[in-house]
Amino acid sequence: MCSVLRLASLLFVAGLLPTPAAIAKSALDCIDPEDAVGVACESPASLRVQLRNLCADAVFVNLCIQVDGEEWDCWRADPLAPGEALTGESCWSTRRYEFAACTGGVSECGFTP
Repeated sequence: MCSVLRLASLLFVAGLLPTPAAIAKSALDCIDPEDAVGVACESPASLRVQLRNLCADAVFVNLCIQVDGEEWDCWRADPLAPGEALTGESCWSTRRYEFAACTGGVSECGFTP
């Protein structure tokens, strides 16, 4: 076991294994975001956001929509399977949203609004 860890460390240092940031970036590349204003709750201030996984592997996704000043409504896909979508909807949004995607679990995403 020790030799496996030593080999993994050497590969990481040599640049042959991706860094955690590179893994997170490639997971973000898997997500296709779509948003629509005014389609939910019969409210012109509403926002619906759909995040679809376009990759062949599952990814973990966090999505938050800002609803008022510092308040956010958040959703999590733990994980989001290939081809599936995570949808978040807020009736009274500021029309601002943020999301993060990663491969090693939602805690890896490091996203909190």
